[in-house]
Amino acid sequence: MLSSVLTLLLTTAAANPQLADVKAVYFLPMGAGLDQYMAIRLTEKQLFRVVTDPNLADAVFTDRIGEGLEERLVELYPDRAPKKPGPESDDDKAKNDWATQKPVRSASFSRGKGTIFLVNRRNGDVLWSIYSPSKTNQAKDLHKNAASITQKLEEVLKPKPVK
Repeated sequence: MLSSVLTLLLTTAAANPQLADVKAVYFLPMGAGLDQYMAIRLTEKQLFRVVTDPNLADAVFTDRIGEGLEERLVELYPDRAPKKPGPESDDDKAKNDWATQKPVRSASFSRGKGTIFLVNRRNGDVLWSIYSPSKTNQAKDLHKNAASITQKLEEVLKPKPVK
């Protein structure tokens, strides 16, 4: 039995080892204020420390990804901004032309609509995500949805032992 528990724990950690490194999270505003309900649930369950200073966070919860998120992360974490190239010769420019090209971005999602992402603040990797739309924007439905999202996250972070 102990070996099956260890196997499950190792499998979960191997699925996304960066997720195990997340201790503190910051919330970007989400549609209908879902971020507030999720912060309550995560704090109650003690899954992560919820911080109000983005510099203390290991990861960021958001309801959209794409260019808008990238810009917001650069605002919050200026150290993520791409390095501006210094003066270089024409030969250097030709060699490094690929480094100055802007990456092609996929279309970003509009706000909300049930998508939730946990993003590593240092490298922008999506560590965990879920699609879980609220039935309505009423408080009881948002609270229920936040509880469901938190439960799914807890299952990944703290898997139940295999019997």
